[in-house]
Amino acid sequence: MHALNLLRKKNLPSVAITALNKKNLSELSLLKKELTDAGVERWQFQMAEPMGNLSVHSVRKDLVLTPEELPEIFDFAYDVYKEGNIIVNIADNLGYYDTRNAEINRFSSIYKESSGIWLSCFAGKTVLGILCNGDVVGCVSIRDRRFIEDNLRKTPLREIWTRPGAFSWNRNRKIENMKGFCRKCEYGSFCLGGCTALKLTTEGDLTNNRYCLYQVEFKKKIDMQSFYLKMLGSDLQCDNSFSGGISFFSTSKFSADSNC
Repeated sequence: MHALNLLRKKNLPSVAITALNKKNLSELSLLKKELTDAGVERWQFQMAEPMGNLSVHSVRKDLVLTPEELPEIFDFAYDVYKEGNIIVNIADNLGYYDTRNAEINRFSSIYKESSGIWLSCFAGKTVLGILCNGDVVGCVSIRDRRFIEDNLRKTPLREIWTRPGAFSWNRNRKIENMKGFCRKCEYGSFCLGGCTALKLTTEGDLTNNRYCLYQVEFKKKIDMQSFYLKMLGSDLQCDNSFSGGISFFSTSKFSADSNC
């Protein structure tokens, strides 16, 4: 905080990034006041993924958030955004297809024409990452050795980028490669399951993303409908569409083949 206060005194802009976990989730309101008082211009929220010191083999693995905690994060982020005292940024490993998320992204984007809507992971498509040892990956957040394309010490970057089959895991990925909820989701064909690094660290592969806010909210709605129908002893069927309110359109693909 001392460094942030020094930046404010020199009229220099500052940005704060919070890696969200179970320990600091309850401290966000206090942290907001500290950052606002320090004159922080932007505040980025990102999920602390189960990698490194938070990996499944770590004694700190219990600090990793559950998918069910995502709505609380977005409620808070949206309230901060509406207050207007600090610009909120939502990192790529949080989302997706939620009206609050899109509104925040549109406002905070440096691209004025941005829709704020997630349009798939660009790793290996329009961006790449170079690790400290020269390894080339689609994104520096991807630390799975299966996704190292090559090394700059051995191969020129242009050759790595342009050779046939480069970054095929993402450049050639289609909805047919997805499974579970993501395979049926109406946004699946262009979302392709959200952040690659998040899926690798939480799922172990790229086929589904339990940490998608849209998926969490959809399943919550279906669970609530099922509960009330059982309480009423009704023979009515669940409405498996998901329209209005928090998320965008109705999930018509689920209506035909999903059960409560």
